[in-house]
Amino acid sequence: MNEISLSNTAGITALLHDGTGVSGAITKDIFLTEQSIVGTRYLGDAEDLVKELVVGSRVTLLHETDNRFDEKAVIVIDKEGRKLGYIPRYQNAVISALLDAGKMFYGVVREKPERVRDKDSSAPYKFMIDLYMREFTGPEDPSAVPRQGYQSSYAVVALVTEGKNITGICALKIINGEERGIFCRDLDENAGREEQREMFDAFEEMIGYLPIISYGISGMKLQLLEEAYGVFLGKAFSNHVIDVQKMAGIHITKRQMHSLDAYASWLGITCEAESELEKECRLTWKLYCRMDRSELQHQNICGERKTPSALKK
Repeated sequence: MNEISLSNTAGITALLHDGTGVSGAITKDIFLTEQSIVGTRYLGDAEDLVKELVVGSRVTLLHETDNRFDEKAVIVIDKEGRKLGYIPRYQNAVISALLDAGKMFYGVVREKPERVRDKDSSAPYKFMIDLYMREFTGPEDPSAVPRQGYQSSYAVVALVTEGKNITGICALKIINGEERGIFCRDLDENAGREEQREMFDAFEEMIGYLPIISYGISGMKLQLLEEAYGVFLGKAFSNHVIDVQKMAGIHITKRQMHSLDAYASWLGITCEAESELEKECRLTWKLYCRMDRSELQHQNICGERKTPSALKK
């Protein structure tokens, strides 16, 4: 494991990958160039690392200020904070200066790295990424900035996964607290890549850069969504994500996380929907709104109510 030596690397990496605290409505991602990565020769487990890379997955760039060989060194790391290589020395001056100025850079893996024939090369793998810079900017119309809380603008999303594939998506488009549209699509087991691409195209067109509200999306589901954007859309997934399951674990049951149906049963939340996927989406929205309005009034955090039997299952 080649973990970089910067302080609190894991926390930095998580923030950069998740876009924590930044509304998609005031950011834009700018494609810069196709970029080669070098230096994999010096990584002890480079072969294992590149094998794990998935086309379309995202990597992050950081200025390695404590590099004793190059004060402008820019490292490339994966989501776990493992070093994958460097931006070539002759190209790193501008990127390192912009990183120091507060800009954010990331890359999307273009193709599976291939081993080159020259065993003495500092880049034993042909490793290319699409390089992006994220720009933080305000819209021309200040009223277009989503408000915070349950009356803000976001997309409520529910996903169905089978193995390493997303086979179903439902999304509610919420603008300033009001439902403005719904997208729901299920793929059968024989669906091909073109059908998958059409599903993600329609989904991305609907939600744009809206923050995503979802239940239990952290971990594998979020990783699959990030990879799907790269594989089928050819772009990085950069929407801010809020996991309602984690919120409920903090605000309702002292950091215990339970099923969506259990929370809905306890709080008396019901909804009508045409499918189980849409039902999950609407229950997630209602649960998020209830917590964000602070209607629960610390019922369980302060020990005023015991955890109901529904939540113990």
